[in-house]
Amino acid sequence: MRWMHVTTLIVVFGCRGPLNAPMVTRLSPEEQQQVDDTWRNMLTPVDRLDRTLLLDVLLTSDFYQLGVDRLDMTALKRVPPYRVIMEIHCDRDAPPFDAFTVAGLDADGREVRRERYSREDVEGRVSHMHLAEAHVQMLAGEEKAEPATLTAEQRAELERLRAEAADWAARKAAILAATQPAGPP
Repeated sequence: MRWMHVTTLIVVFGCRGPLNAPMVTRLSPEEQQQVDDTWRNMLTPVDRLDRTLLLDVLLTSDFYQLGVDRLDMTALKRVPPYRVIMEIHCDRDAPPFDAFTVAGLDADGREVRRERYSREDVEGRVSHMHLAEAHVQMLAGEEKAEPATLTAEQRAELERLRAEAADWAARKAAILAATQPAGPP
């Protein structure tokens, strides 16, 4: 059963790779200026950093994704008889068109499903998931009995948090179930 815990962690929190979500982080104008200045420093002169130092700087600063003007990524996953193509498109000059797209193609290459998620969709879900998980952690170990000193407003807030935590627990179970073999049709 230990593999189940690992699977749960991977499914719920994902493997941390280059991106924390299928979208690049938008920086404030000040943060963007700092990134731009740093790039200018790194490339003045253009060969200022040797090959290894350039890679080290890019990896430790996340500059391969952080503050970039445009990022386009395509990932392919074969799930016979389907192919799943995931695409991330982010353009600093055209934020409304940032998107994460998931498409499924059959064995003949025909698209059988396509889902497009906007920046708002992705960031909203990530925010919701982090907040829900924070509520679960906050309520962990809490006794079901409420202290008599709570006001009605505090009790209502506690119940709201408990409901959100319960909803998230159910959602995590659904997420895990979605990665397991489907039952009989």
